[in-house]
Amino acid sequence: MQYLIVIFTYVLSLAACPQPKAKPQVEKLYFPLGDTELVFTKTVYKSGGDTIFLQLHDNELTAEASAIEYIQEAGGVLLSIENGGNRNVSFTLNNQSYTFDPNRIFTPTGLQATLERLGNHSPEAMAAVTQLADSILKHILDYALIIAVHNNTNEAFSISSYASDTTYQRDAAAVHTNAAHDIDNFFLTTEKSLYDVLVKLNYNTVLQDNERATDDGSLSVYMGRKGVRYINVEAEHGHHSFQLQMITDLLKQKH
Repeated sequence: MQYLIVIFTYVLSLAACPQPKAKPQVEKLYFPLGDTELVFTKTVYKSGGDTIFLQLHDNELTAEASAIEYIQEAGGVLLSIENGGNRNVSFTLNNQSYTFDPNRIFTPTGLQATLERLGNHSPEAMAAVTQLADSILKHILDYALIIAVHNNTNEAFSISSYASDTTYQRDAAAVHTNAAHDIDNFFLTTEKSLYDVLVKLNYNTVLQDNERATDDGSLSVYMGRKGVRYINVEAEHGHHSFQLQMITDLLKQKH
């Protein structure tokens, strides 16, 4: 009996000790871009599963941290850009400098607009960045659900933008708001069934109008046109715990 008590006590002590965190599989992906390369990190915890997180703006650190914390506990995949902490990507090609927003490159119209808005534009630059966009898509389109994680600044871009700003109103087929939540924390999805789930959870949520949404080259526009299950989890910089809760609640319900 004393021997059994010792074993039982040992098992309890093991259970009480903090268990070591799972170690991820980390892979660097190098995509050619003009005279250099753009690097992405692919982080996989546990089996990975059928969902992939994507971080396209390297200055949105809260979004990256929230996705990492979620997949560390639950398993999953994150594909994140490595761009020196910058939002926009710059490169040189044929001795000419170019800059673009990496979430505005997934349609020809949007890509041309972002290159022109941020500097120079040329057919050669269009071709180089189109190749980059195609490479990113190849790494994410096989997943059943694609979740982009983003951050915004206080009251600059929010759920209210889709309700009252004519720039965004046409992009929304439906908008649900929860007055108790910060307007900067919201979901945008391309799929009605996912929208309905998030409305039941009473989160600020936008259902994109996939036919009328402005062609800005964003991933949401591309996915909407292709009929791909896509969600953007948007939260204010620094709202880590809330963004993590958004992700957790979403993925409890996603099927």
